[in-house]
Amino acid sequence: MPLHDYECTKCGKFFESVYQKFEEDPLTVCTGCGEEALNKVFAVPTFFVRGEPTTVGQLAEKNTKTMGRYELQEKKAVDNKANEEQKNKTAIHRKINKMTPQQKADWIRRGD
Repeated sequence: MPLHDYECTKCGKFFESVYQKFEEDPLTVCTGCGEEALNKVFAVPTFFVRGEPTTVGQLAEKNTKTMGRYELQEKKAVDNKANEEQKNKTAIHRKINKMTPQQKADWIRRGD
């Protein structure tokens, strides 16, 4: 049985998810105020379509799922290398931030 939503135009009461067969006549009398002022509210149905990926993340995940063992190993090695480089950069930035201005000047002159 389908679900229907109704709203009373007089008192504003909202009836949500009313089970009603297709053969039945729509409700007209409000149980809140007793008036014949009910209107059926039409809502957009919610559904999901499984189709082609549309975002970069979805494309990356789809491509990763179709990779072979060696491709995955290579991808993990590249990712690990990038993570190590980022950690090294962060360590250098922390080291520089802890230096005094004189130490920074000496560090720049030496070219470390």
